[in-house]
Amino acid sequence: MIITGHDQSGTVVKVASVTSKTVARTASYYNADDMIFTYDGLWQQSTLADHRENLASFSDDTEATVSFTFEGTGFRWIGYRGRTQGIADVFINGEHVAEVDTYDSEAAFQQTLYEVSGLNKGEHTVTISVKGTSRPEAENQRIHVDGIEVINN
Repeated sequence: MIITGHDQSGTVVKVASVTSKTVARTASYYNADDMIFTYDGLWQQSTLADHRENLASFSDDTEATVSFTFEGTGFRWIGYRGRTQGIADVFINGEHVAEVDTYDSEAAFQQTLYEVSGLNKGEHTVTISVKGTSRPEAENQRIHVDGIEVINN
């Protein structure tokens, strides 16, 4: 969890970072504010009703990351696609596995942004990293995380 405040000019700044290692052990949905997530960098929350469970975390901070560990054979990253969205890198167990472009010309909530299955059954650590880049037509390079769904086949 990132604790933020405002500096004298009103800019949002990171004050502290709190981490925990909670593992998602059941095949279920975990929302962005669940204790399985560890956020690093500047992240904010959106409470729009269109987000799954009315909440998403988002960042356009270059190299901001969110990590989680789950027990299973795969996961789905659920989030938002739209004109303000950018590109993220996905790492599983330290290995870069995908570059995910979350841009769309139309707003689309609760979308599967990335999915993987068929991993060896066991614990896996995932990191989603904000690249700070986007398509030329994008208005920002923001990345949203509504949550993840753990797959355990």
